[in-house]
Amino acid sequence: GPSEAQSVAIIGASMQDDLIVTAPMGYEVSQTQAGLYTNILTLSPIDGSLQEMVYVRLAADLDEGFYSGTMNIASGSTSASLSLSGEVSTGSDPLVPYTFIGTTSPSWNEASNWLGNEVPGEGAAVVIDGICELDVDANLASLTVNEGKSITVPNGKTLTAEAITTTDAAQLVVADGGQLLGNVGGVLATVQKNIVGYGSDNSVITGWNSVASPLNGNISPTVVGNMITETTYDLFRFDQSAGMEWLNYKAENFDLSPGMGYLYANSEDVTLYFMGSLYEGNGTVSLIHDADAHFPGWNLVGNPFTHTVYIDRPYYTLNEDGSEIISVMGNTVEVAEGVFVVAEAENETVIFSTEAPGSKSTTLAVNITQNRGTIIDRAIVRFGEGSTLPKFMLNESHTKVYIPQDNKDYAVVSVIENNVMPINFKAAKNGTYTMNFSTEEVTFSYLHLIDN
Repeated sequence: GPSEAQSVAIIGASMQDDLIVTAPMGYEVSQTQAGLYTNILTLSPIDGSLQEMVYVRLAADLDEGFYSGTMNIASGSTSASLSLSGEVSTGSDPLVPYTFIGTTSPSWNEASNWLGNEVPGEGAAVVIDGICELDVDANLASLTVNEGKSITVPNGKTLTAEAITTTDAAQLVVADGGQLLGNVGGVLATVQKNIVGYGSDNSVITGWNSVASPLNGNISPTVVGNMITETTYDLFRFDQSAGMEWLNYKAENFDLSPGMGYLYANSEDVTLYFMGSLYEGNGTVSLIHDADAHFPGWNLVGNPFTHTVYIDRPYYTLNEDGSEIISVMGNTVEVAEGVFVVAEAENETVIFSTEAPGSKSTTLAVNITQNRGTIIDRAIVRFGEGSTLPKFMLNESHTKVYIPQDNKDYAVVSVIENNVMPINFKAAKNGTYTMNFSTEEVTFSYLHLIDN
């Protein structure tokens, strides 16, 4: 270092005070390209007017890595800011940022929307100076979003960045189904989750959603956009130690905590907006096991990250119509999704991880369907070593399928060698039900279902 200087034009009128330019950590500014560089620069207007060129660069003797920050420009009570991003590396030239301006559309993948008419490739440094929507997956060294500009990661797209600089949560939006990975902890952003309303018929118990906060620290549900609405809504948290395990937010307010899950329903279709500083933890969540509780060990936890994660134990999630929880064949949890897990003893944890497990279990699932093929319940057999999952339901009167073992009912069992497996089915009401089978990583020479 230092890096090559970049110029910034500063124009002011009707000014009564000096203009102060403050460089962020790792940067320095000067009035001339070859002049003296400092952290703070004072410019004096002439007859209330100012028209100057300011030069900014990365300072010398910095450690290798990415440096992002905001250059503040202020005169009296008036201020503005400019986001800066750069890289210090040994043996290679620093990255020259690609700048998105959105000349013709919000499309990331359209060359005419970029200064220089070139879409950035993998490992690039990017500055967003327009309204951008990611229409291809992107893997970046750094991303800087200028004030008043924004980038949206839509459903089905993934944005990965080693360094991200925003000054407002509205500048980076992760839509429902979008994925944000990389060094994102503490970044100001918005995460959306779509909720399908249950309509006007309160007698039909459907439409529940399991939700989780991707933000740092405890937050009030009132700061989550569209969560506490004028329409009919319900928000519950689960506490195995409470007399009534389901605690209603309307009866007693509570905060949303990262790593915890909640049940939410709304009579209308809404999109929840989690806006703030993103989760900075390691994905480890402590579980509670109260031996004296009616449901000892059951915990409603949630994915605190802005991307799909792997979970290290069997779990329940809500079925398709949101009427009941069912066991899951896989081991992934979506963004802002809550799931039920069980702790067998005190001091257990559940881990949400970006890394996939080293091996997949061989699995047979028994699915019960009704009404156009909707799965209403499921029991799972895992072959080889693995965890079990006791049978647990939101409503014991609902239709269920389960596996009895050792005088207990299970939703997930693990077997080493077993040619015969009992499966019990209990219908909530008369009707036509279909039992079908699905598998993962296993094939059968034959499979017989015998009605006893």
